[in-house]
Amino acid sequence: MQKGIVSDFETLLAELQEKNIFLNRDLILAARSFLDLN
Repeated sequence: MQKGIVSDFETLLAELQEKNIFLNRDLILAARSFLDLN
């Protein structure tokens, strides 16, 4: 996995959270697990 893709993904999550868009807790946990693996 290229670092740029991971950074973009982290930025997207941060933007969604800042805008108070509801995110399923399981989705957040899966995203964190995904980032930890890469």
